[in-house]
Amino acid sequence: MSKGFVGASLTIGSILQGLAMSLFLFPHAIPSGGAAGIAILFEHLFSIKYELSLWTFNFLLLAIAYKWIGWFSVIKTLYSVSVTSLTIGLMSSLSLGPLSSVYIDMLLGALIFGFGVSLLFISGASSGGIAIIVHILHKQINVMPGKLLFLFNSAIFLSLAITIDWVILLYALITQFISAKIIDLFYKLFHYYILDGQAAVSK
Repeated sequence: MSKGFVGASLTIGSILQGLAMSLFLFPHAIPSGGAAGIAILFEHLFSIKYELSLWTFNFLLLAIAYKWIGWFSVIKTLYSVSVTSLTIGLMSSLSLGPLSSVYIDMLLGALIFGFGVSLLFISGASSGGIAIIVHILHKQINVMPGKLLFLFNSAIFLSLAITIDWVILLYALITQFISAKIIDLFYKLFHYYILDGQAAVSK
């Protein structure tokens, strides 16, 4: 992959992730993941802006995690988180509120978020957040990352449900399911049509 393609995927994926959160998910207090859940919780309890708590949380995690994931991954993920946070800040300043019903916004948010994160994975970055903690713990205590991610996210979603509304737990799980399917779909399509095609041409 060319540097231009990686840079474009990283930037577009980060913007799409921020748009999905700010326009469709956050207005209904639906978290796209653990870090987003913490941002919603902090906004609800302490009136701290979403983008500020999201960026700060990720920055602190990345500062700790560089020994395990390497500086290059830290820089790409920090860039992704910064662009996402800026997008959230810009969109939130417009005070648009919910664009539609919670079900339509949840579906659109999950689809756009999933596509955005798939672009981040393709570019070699991640959406940051709880995945950083999971990566470190997986290496330290040898527990499967899927189990760790589920436990951390479930604890955060449960906290949101208790603090704000129990229905958020259901919305969060549905959003996670849809976005995960979209991430896998586009990631597989990319590898099948782009990488395999390039390998075939090189032969």
